[in-house]
Amino acid sequence: MDDFRDFSGGSALVRSSLEQESTANPLLEEQLECQTFLSKTTNIMRVPMKRTRQQLVLCSFDSFSRLLPWLLLLALLIWNMGYYQRSELRKPMYPQLTYSPVQHLLEYEERVFQLGFAPDTTEYQGQPSPELDEKWLELYRMGISRVPLETAKHLINKTVLFPHDEEKNYVIELDVFHQLHCLNMIRKALHPDYYKPHMIAADGEDELLGFHHIDHCVDTIRQSLMCSVDVSVLTWEWNEERQQNLEKGAIVHTCRNFDKVRDWAKTHAIDQWFDLWHHEINDPLDTSTWEESYTGE
Repeated sequence: MDDFRDFSGGSALVRSSLEQESTANPLLEEQLECQTFLSKTTNIMRVPMKRTRQQLVLCSFDSFSRLLPWLLLLALLIWNMGYYQRSELRKPMYPQLTYSPVQHLLEYEERVFQLGFAPDTTEYQGQPSPELDEKWLELYRMGISRVPLETAKHLINKTVLFPHDEEKNYVIELDVFHQLHCLNMIRKALHPDYYKPHMIAADGEDELLGFHHIDHCVDTIRQSLMCSVDVSVLTWEWNEERQQNLEKGAIVHTCRNFDKVRDWAKTHAIDQWFDLWHHEINDPLDTSTWEESYTGE
């Protein structure tokens, strides 16, 4: 018992010293109480129940406050990993085989196609009108773009310098806008009474709405469809009214984000008349245009 009393006395001296220091440090005082509560197992039964509960709460709160920042950090890491995975799923799995100046913008998204029959129609359907024409034109009017030499030199197919351009930009057009132009010409060709011929060629055929241009447009769209190969799955459903299985039109497709590509085209669109009859010389990327004194710089 004497040994026990000596040990208790020594502990009391140490605790007394810490208690004096803790008067100037509330945090140290809180830690001291917690440590004292946990270490004094021999005298735990002497502590009043109310005091014991208070110290237990203090110790639990102290432990939780130490753990909380790590829990928040872990939650943030888990959220970031999920966000990164969702973002990666929207990007193409493989890059294009040929270079495009917008390939870094390609992003996948889910879209539900509309059936195209009333009442599930789109704003691009209906009888011809100035308003409908404007909606279609807004899809591709920015189609022809100007890009600098640093971009043009990566193209697998050569292009020409933009006529009369002091900055020496090159002319390109993203094919999606050419396809939309062609589709719009086919739409107009369905209404010959509304859309009159206005670009008559030497042979008397309309260069836009005549047979040869429309024939070109139909096959261009065919090639594009067979190139992109949309593998979204069409399904059927039972139609009670018609008593037959009908193909569903309003299904989910995986699409590239059209708006991002169109926004890029808007910022690179030509802002002046495209002189189709002017040939620029001294193209750094086309030696056939170099004059004798030109060295490509």
